[in-house]
Amino acid sequence: MISSIKKIIASGILTFFVWIVSTQMAYSQCAMCKATVENSENSETFAAGLNAGILYLMSVPYILFTVIAILWYRNSKRNKEKREKIEKKLKQTISRA
Repeated sequence: MISSIKKIIASGILTFFVWIVSTQMAYSQCAMCKATVENSENSETFAAGLNAGILYLMSVPYILFTVIAILWYRNSKRNKEKREKIEKKLKQTISRA
């Protein structure tokens, strides 16, 4: 069970790093951002900063979702252990009666 969790975590980390590395080639802009860059004086440096900001804003929901999913998983695991203890005590009580 623990080794499967480690595999899942390792694959998640690997996927995250591949995603981070691949985003360096995925610079793109919406129509409004493109118009803003074309009309600016320092368009090359401004575009690089704008693209970095877009990628930052895009990554935040994915990070939040991952954190919530991990917390939910840990909480359900704890609750499962508590339920199993209660069921064990209940079975012992019933078998004595």
